[in-house]
Amino acid sequence: MPAFKSADAYLRFAKKVKGFQRYIRDREDRDFLEALLLQARAEKRTMILKQGIVLWRAQLGHGWEALSEGDEQIGEVECGFAPERMKPLRHRAREGRANPKGIPYLYLSNDRDTALAEVRPWLVFLVSLAQFKTLRELAIVDCSTDQRPKRRLSTAEPFVIVRPEEWGMAVWYDIGHGFSTPVTVDDDVASYAAPSFGQMAVARFRGAHICNEQFVGS
Repeated sequence: MPAFKSADAYLRFAKKVKGFQRYIRDREDRDFLEALLLQARAEKRTMILKQGIVLWRAQLGHGWEALSEGDEQIGEVECGFAPERMKPLRHRAREGRANPKGIPYLYLSNDRDTALAEVRPWLVFLVSLAQFKTLRELAIVDCSTDQRPKRRLSTAEPFVIVRPEEWGMAVWYDIGHGFSTPVTVDDDVASYAAPSFGQMAVARFRGAHICNEQFVGS
């Protein structure tokens, strides 16, 4: 199985696609993406999300529901968005952790409070919250369990100094951290670029999904 060429392989790739070389792949990029895809296929990297698991998604905003008295409609009251509105819009998407602009991916949480915190609402905002349930088993590429190895940072290359036997752990930790870092529409840096390229590469593997760790306690 191809190994990552350094402990900072993801950080180097992310720096390129964020700042100066987003759509043209050099040999280093191709080697990184090939190693990423093949390691994502490994049994120890994948997990199965069972049928019937409940997941959550929140969105800022709300719908309207008719308020009636007898047969007469007397007004409208706020309600949650309709089910179709709680799914990603087809062929439309803002920049996010997994989706580049215009290519939507469904981003869910297994924790209700984390899903609500993801949209970062102001106190006066109304939020719509939806439950999703898996209808079949799903293959998940798990980025949530890698521990951060002991490392020494450097201002020159290599930027991260880690023992060679822990390079894989370091890279997958950085990938998971990249997916868990919030992105806002006001960002003037393409912070989403590296995770979204990773998601699209991994999606080639039997339509696999990405799992990262992000939790907001009560």
